[in-house]
Amino acid sequence: IGTGDWSSDVCSSDLEELMLDIISWGEANLEENNHSLAECYNKIAVIYRSINQNEKAVPYLKKQIETLQDIDGVNSLSVAEAVNSLAGAYMGLENFKEAESLILQSLRIRTERLGNHHPNTIASKVKLGLLHSLKGEFDIAETIYSEIELT
Repeated sequence: IGTGDWSSDVCSSDLEELMLDIISWGEANLEENNHSLAECYNKIAVIYRSINQNEKAVPYLKKQIETLQDIDGVNSLSVAEAVNSLAGAYMGLENFKEAESLILQSLRIRTERLGNHHPNTIASKVKLGLLHSLKGEFDIAETIYSEIELT
């Protein structure tokens, strides 16, 4: 039984290696457009984002988006979720221009598919407001927040 003193770097490194092995196997053995492979791309990106290595997460999130677009269509909710994750990675990299474009894409899909009052649509609006706050554009952020309808 462990003592609970595992280094998060060691755990992350082991998990990273395992996920990369799974992705390699999946790319070699699964159909090109496969939800399981898309999910593996997402999981490795989550690992990288959790240890603040957003630059490593970006290519895997892009692969996830490409795969989901091919399977589910460019305006699917799965693509909106993946695009939203990529926006978060770009926010972590302070690439606010790219992040904003992606947030707006996710927001458009969610609004069209779910409506203005759905929690995921509202989450995209909140993320857009946060982005403007991070950029120091507090008036824009305040306007976005004030236009969110919670009913």
